Amino acid sequence: MLTALGYPAEVSAVRERIASFDASARDHVLLAELGGQVVGVLALSLTPRFAEPGMFSRITALATDPAVRRAGIGRRLVTEAERIAAVRASTLMQVNSGRRPERAAAHAFYRSLGYADQHDHHVLYEKVLASP
Repeated sequence: MLTALGYPAEVSAVRERIASFDASARDHVLLAELGGQVVGVLALSLTPRFAEPGMFSRITALATDPAVRRAGIGRRLVTEAERIAAVRASTLMQVNSGRRPERAAAHAFYRSLGYADQHDHHVLYEKVLASP
């Protein structure tokens, strides 16, 4: 499913990432299964706020099997992530999605769930750091 998003990864690397999230009290991996097969995955990270009380949360990955898209699986994963975040006193959920034509359906999906594009309100800066 990560390959479908444009992020191919070896199974062993994904297992390591899941183990890392599992070992963290602030990170969660949610899986959706259908007929014993994984058909959706969502990675969630919670971060304490410094300038304000509470936490903010970020969906760092969301993918569903292309064969079952539009069946409500992504919606259920996001709803569960929001529930987990709210229980942990998170007051904001964020999700990034690239501004590429192939992401148009994802953007419409997030808008349908009440997420608003903050492009005019926030700027996201990035810097690639060299590995040690």
